Amino acid sequence: MRTYSFISIQGNVGKSSIVYNFSRYLASKDYKVLIIDMDHQCSISRVFKCDEKINTVKGIFTNEKVKIKNVSENIDLIEGSYDLDSVEYQMINQPNSDTLLLRWLSTNMNKNLKLSSKYDVILIDTNTGFESSTRNSIAVSDIVINVDVPISDSKRFKDITLKQFKECVVEISDSISTKSYVKPKYYVVGNVVNLVFEDSRLYIEELKESDDYLTYFIEKNSFSIEKYQNNSNTKEDSDLFKPYRDSFEKILSAK
Repeated sequence: MRTYSFISIQGNVGKSSIVYNFSRYLASKDYKVLIIDMDHQCSISRVFKCDEKINTVKGIFTNEKVKIKNVSENIDLIEGSYDLDSVEYQMINQPNSDTLLLRWLSTNMNKNLKLSSKYDVILIDTNTGFESSTRNSIAVSDIVINVDVPISDSKRFKDITLKQFKECVVEISDSISTKSYVKPKYYVVGNVVNLVFEDSRLYIEELKESDDYLTYFIEKNSFSIEKYQNNSNTKEDSDLFKPYRDSFEKILSAK
C-alpha cells in the first residue's frame, strides 16, 4: 500500500481536483482507494456529497470515532471537518502532535479497521500551508506531491515549499533517538498549464530542469475522469484524455 499527500502553500491551484481525478483514475484500474480529506474547505467531501459533519477526520486528532464512507466503486472517504483549523490551534503546544495520524494509521493498519487489507492506495488532500494536519500527512506519506501553477512568483513558492518540507522532515523525529520518522519522496507537479501561452511554456521548461519535477497537467475547464469514462466514444475524447492518463501514470509509478 502506498500513501500520497498532495500539498501546496498557495490556494486555488487545483490540488483537490487532482486528488479527485487521480482517485477516479485509480478506481477505474481496480485499485482500492482511501481518501483522507484534511483540507479545511472539505472540497473533496463536498464533491462526493459528504457533509454530515460527524465522525470526520477530526476524530483522528481528538480520539473521537472516525467513519470511513464508501463514496464510489473502489473509493472510500474519511470526511473532512470545517473544525480542523480550531483543532490544529489547540494542538500547537502539545507534544508529538505531528504524529497523531501516524499513530492512528498504525493502530488501524492491521488491527481494528484493517486498512492494509482493504486498500492499495491512500490519498491525502491537505490544507494549504504547513500546519499540523499537513505535517501529520507528510509523516505517513511515501510520496509528497507539491501542486504548483505557472504564475510570476512560482519559483519563489517552489523554493519556500521545498524548504518547509525539508524542515518538516527534520522536525518530525523520535524524541529519544532524534531520528526522523519521515522519509517520503518529494515531487513537484505543475497544474493548469496552457502551452498556448509563452509563460506556461517557459514555466514547464524551468520545471523540467528541477530534480523534483514529476509531470504536469494541462488546463481544461471542468475536466473529470468520471465524465471522460462515461462519454469517451470518439478519438477526440481519447486524445484529450491521453495527457491526463500519462500524468497519472507518472504519479502512480513515482519511486
